[in-house]
Amino acid sequence: MQAMNSAVDQVRRAENKALLQADDRRLVGSMHALRYAEENLPEYHQDKLDELKSSKLKTARAWALKEMLRELWTQSDVNEALALWKRWHCWATRCQLGPVKKVAKMVKSHLPAG
Repeated sequence: MQAMNSAVDQVRRAENKALLQADDRRLVGSMHALRYAEENLPEYHQDKLDELKSSKLKTARAWALKEMLRELWTQSDVNEALALWKRWHCWATRCQLGPVKKVAKMVKSHLPAG
C-alpha cells in the first residue's frame, strides 16, 4: 500500500502541475485527503475527496485503484481475493498511469507464479 500511495501522489503532482499551468486549482490541497483510507477520512477532507471522486481526473482514477487494492485485505477467502486481484491488475496495467502500472508490475513480481 505504501507503493500505491506513492503512485497516487506521483500522479497527483504531475497532474496538478499541468492543471496549474491552465489556472485550474482543483488538486490544490488534495494531497492529505488522498492518503487516507476512505472510511478513515476526517470530515474536513470529505468535500475535497467528493469533488475529486466525481471528476474525470487521472488522480481520481489512481485513487480509485488504490482503494480497490485495499479491498484485497477484506476478502473472506483466497478465491475472492484472487478474483479481485485479477480485476485490479487488469485495470492497473491498462490505466495509462505510469506510476500505477509500475506498482502493478512490482506486486505481481512478488506473487507466486500461477
